[in-house]
Formats: sequence, C-alpha cells, structure tokens
Amino acid sequence: MFKCELLVVSLVKMVADVLQFANPLLLKYVSGRRCYTILFHPTPIDSLRLLIDYVSDSNGQLWEGISIALVMFLVSELRSLMVNYYFFIMYRMGIKLQASSAHHYIYDFYSS
Repeated sequence: MFKCELLVVSLVKMVADVLQFANPLLLKYVSGRRCYTILFHPTPIDSLRLLIDYVSDSNGQLWEGISIALVMFLVSELRSLMVNYYFFIMYRMGIKLQASSAHHYIYDFYSS
C-alpha cells in the first residue's frame, strides 16, 4: 500500500543527505588542500575564513567566485526543497496510515 511512496521518499532523503556534503566540497575546491577539517568538521567560522581568504586573493577570477557562490546557493536551496518534500510525503503517509487503521477498526467493530 505504501511501498511506492516509501521508496520515493527514501530516494529523496538519500539525495538530500548527499547534497548536504556539496557545500563543504565546494569550499574544499575554493581553498585547495587547506579545508580537510572543514570537510569533516564544518563550522561557520572556518567557512567564513575560507571565503574571506578567497575574496582577498588578488589572483582569483571574478567569474569563478560568482559561480561558486551561485552553485552553493542552488545546492542549499535544492536540499531544502527536498527535505521539505520528504517531510510532506511522510506526513501524508502518516495521515493515510491513521485513516486506514481507523477504517479497519470501525469495520471490525461493526462487522462483529
């Protein structure tokens, strides 16, 4: 009864969890080899420090910085939408489960 919805929602949740690691990987791309700790222990201060280092670098290309910021924003928005869709489907499945269990309870009560 809920097999297809459960498979879809588990796939959506898995993709959203994988997207959670996209921004630290982009920061790793920006900073080179210096962000090993950010990949495994990301903190907002480290991320801010790396972005400030990138902005203060005079050899950095403008298009590269804009594209990294845009990709980071889009990945965050996509992950947010996927997590919200996951919670919507799970809530809807919970309501269906409650309704079907109440239907079976009422049917069993009146049939006996």
